Amino acid sequence: MIPSGGTRLSRQIREWVHTLLLVATFLFLVSGMGITEPNLMNAITLRLLTKETSYKIHSWLLYPFTALLVTHIYLKISRKNNRKEN
Repeated sequence: MIPSGGTRLSRQIREWVHTLLLVATFLFLVSGMGITEPNLMNAITLRLLTKETSYKIHSWLLYPFTALLVTHIYLKISRKNNRKEN
């Protein structure tokens, strides 16, 4: 169980989860755009993000994104419950 009180470690964990979730969300959206609009993303990324690459990134990100999202929600709910108890 991850502590969600005011300790420095729990704050660092929350910050890391939030930052990684932000990055994963951005990559998820960009790779999704690369799948649906490959010509646009080829032009924007100078052909670094092809439709195939976008699909691989999008598929690979599903599990880390889901785990980060669940962790983020858990940390928010547990923090609110701790505040109500105190």
